Amino acid sequence: MPVLNEAAGIALQLGHLLSLPGLAENAEIIVVDGGSTDSTCSIAATFPVRLIHSQPGRARQMNAGARQARSRHLFFIHADSIPPRTFVQDVRELIRRDAVGGCYRLAFDDPHPLLRLYAWFTRFDVQAFRYGDQGLYVPAAIFHRLGGFNEDYLVMEDNDMVLRLRRHSRSRFQILPAPMITSARRYHDNGILRLQLIFAAIYLLHNAGIPHAELKRFYKDWITGRPVV
Repeated sequence: MPVLNEAAGIALQLGHLLSLPGLAENAEIIVVDGGSTDSTCSIAATFPVRLIHSQPGRARQMNAGARQARSRHLFFIHADSIPPRTFVQDVRELIRRDAVGGCYRLAFDDPHPLLRLYAWFTRFDVQAFRYGDQGLYVPAAIFHRLGGFNEDYLVMEDNDMVLRLRRHSRSRFQILPAPMITSARRYHDNGILRLQLIFAAIYLLHNAGIPHAELKRFYKDWITGRPVV
């Protein structure tokens, strides 16, 4: 879990994860801080998790966590995303299927009709609808073989990883039927329709081969609010 200045919600998130049936006994939680200046680290340290530090940037932080992980199976989750109660069973099912990767469908913590519509599309096996808010399961051996997340990416690192997993074995990437609930706070900061149009533009520009340095500038110029972690 990459974090940066998440003091307002980190206790709730870690408490939820540790309450999931079977998780504490079968998994380690690695929290990777990218240089928080609030009390994120001191709060996280009160929980039975591994707290490590890295350079800021979601891709860098998730790669740092993966290097420290002892398990043969990795699951990447954002600090404002909540998995369902069936999380442990779901990951075990992905392992049983020998999945090359997997994610949940998406749901927002806001019932706005447009957000419900955006989330509805994530049930389809389409590359344009695959992002980190849905969580990402990857066997560790495959993750490291593919070189991890691209640390040059400020955004699209999760979509890029899914694309590489599909190329590795498209038929073995699985979309779980349950939803991962994620915060709509960035939509609140930027406007629901406006932000979705920005994300669509970034996706199209990325696939058109626009250099990622240009996408970084585009993102920083147009999106306000929290850093991308």
